[in-house]
Order: sequence, then C-alpha cells, then structure tokens
Amino acid sequence: MKTKRIMSFSLVLALMVSMLSFSSAVVSANYITVDEYIPIMPTWEHTTRATNSLTFSGRTATCTGDIVALPGATITATLTLYRHNGSSWVRVTSWTRSSSTAFLSFNETHTVSSSGTYRTVLRGTVTRNGTSESISVTSTERTVN
Repeated sequence: MKTKRIMSFSLVLALMVSMLSFSSAVVSANYITVDEYIPIMPTWEHTTRATNSLTFSGRTATCTGDIVALPGATITATLTLYRHNGSSWVRVTSWTRSSSTAFLSFNETHTVSSSGTYRTVLRGTVTRNGTSESISVTSTERTVN
C-alpha cells in the first residue's frame, strides 16, 4: 500500500513537472519566433490606438501621431521632438493638444539646426468614466546628416 502511494505521488509530480516545462517551452518559442517587424501594441482600457511617426526631408522633420479612444473619452497629449546628445535625449520642441471627441492627432513640421539622431515621443492621458490611463509611444530613431 505504501509503495502504491509513493508511485502515485511520483507519477503526479512527474506530470506536473512535465506540464510546467512544456508551458515554459511554448512561451519561450513564442518569444523566439515573433517577427521583429510585427508591431507589438500595448493593451489599454480606454485607448484603441496610439501611433507616432518621424520622417525627414532634408532637415525638415515631419512629426505625426494620433490617439484614438473609446467614445466618451477625453484626451490630452504632447508630442515632443528629441535629439540624441551623448547618453541622453534633449528636447528640441513640443506641441500640446486636447480633445473631447475621443480622437486627437498631430501633424507638425520643424526644421532642425544640426545633424544628429532624432526621435519623437507621444505622451498623453486618456480619461473616460472617471478613470485615466497614460499613453506613451516612441517613434523610430532617424539620423540627419
């Protein structure tokens, strides 16, 4: 009887260990096989989309971004253009907007005075039904000669 209990316990333990190792292998495989060009979008409660893009034509930067929220939401956001300086990012300029229509967008241009690496960061707050969430989206870095 004691041998049966030990064997049953050992079998259950072996099954649990094999299930844990299988699930971690599946998770690991998902991280390994994710295509680097597929955007990974965060999940928000009130926000359905937030985008941010930076392009250059010569030294003129075009900074675009938008936040789309669920109906009834209000949005306040700032789009900031940064230049990389050594080990930090230095603010070049920024634009701030608010919207009570659950949609907010930016389409701004700025001529930069020096070469370097630039990026934009869109930061905002979406409020709906008395609760707020923070949004932050960083563009791809662009280098200007």
